[in-house]
Amino acid sequence: MQAVHSPLQVPERYLTPYSFIKDHNRRQFAGMASAMDEAVGNITSSLQQAGLWDNTVLVFSTGGKLGESARREPEQLEKALRSFSRTVRESAQTTSWTRMTQGALPGCDWSDNGGQPGFGGSNWPLRGRKWSLWEGGVRGVGFVASPLLKKPGTVSRGLMHVSDWLPTFVGLAGGSTDGTKPLDGFNMWNAISNGFASPRLELLHNIDPLYIDSRLAVCPGAGRKLTLAQMVSGDSWPNSGFNVSIHAAIRSSNWKLLTGYPGCDLWFPRPGHTTSEKMEPLKSVILFDIEKDPEERDEISALFPTVVEYLLGRLQEYQKSAVPIIFPDEDPKCDPGPGGAWGIWA
Repeated sequence: MQAVHSPLQVPERYLTPYSFIKDHNRRQFAGMASAMDEAVGNITSSLQQAGLWDNTVLVFSTGGKLGESARREPEQLEKALRSFSRTVRESAQTTSWTRMTQGALPGCDWSDNGGQPGFGGSNWPLRGRKWSLWEGGVRGVGFVASPLLKKPGTVSRGLMHVSDWLPTFVGLAGGSTDGTKPLDGFNMWNAISNGFASPRLELLHNIDPLYIDSRLAVCPGAGRKLTLAQMVSGDSWPNSGFNVSIHAAIRSSNWKLLTGYPGCDLWFPRPGHTTSEKMEPLKSVILFDIEKDPEERDEISALFPTVVEYLLGRLQEYQKSAVPIIFPDEDPKCDPGPGGAWGIWA
């Protein structure tokens, strides 16, 4: 099932409870969330009626356009989502809450990416938006509901990446990944089900030398974007093995390092407010202690040069094994035409 996402459209009956929301996009977004809520309830009810629920693991994660509550701490999220749907609420004792940080290894992201404020989403109080490497663009939350959980109600704050789901689900099904090609993922079931520490200590968010941050909405103050010349002349890391002009970020334990232009760097206002916060000038290498500073307000690269050097070295190692980026030419046969629906054309 697709989480709430543009285009913003929903039957009128789902908008009625939200007439108090003045912003049109935000009101549409809320109505779509209610429609999704109903759909999840229908699915879980069907699973129970069919006698399949006792052997089901339901995973719900944030998508590409998040509501305000979806960006809060797990304890606050739990309060908001306890009423998520009738059936899931009835099964609340089988729920494990998880905070995940998504990445951008080739393929996809665990929770797509952050909310787009221009289309009803909100990442407040986190910095950034969809398409950025700030926490507002990469931090995800979700829950797992299942009678198979050993310690329901567990809250996990460990690192998790979309690639972790393959070995996790294979293990749940009684299979093994032994003998396969080397995997990027870890089996996370003990962390989810038993409350154990996450086996993942490092997570590559992205390395993208072709990054562009203006696909649908220009970032206010986009003229502040750094140039390579400004980076090399203004920072002390130009001789590192990794090209710090590249849009990249990596997380290791509590540390998060960003290089190049991470994307729109605003702290967008919470819904109902209009003022975005001012930012300090960007640097080409940025370091945060993300556990102490999840809003990314205190840049500390100058205080921990050894950490910076280590993480730049890790980015360089990932870059060595990266597959070249390929954007194929546009294919006119993929145009949905007057029917307005895509199908298989390749």
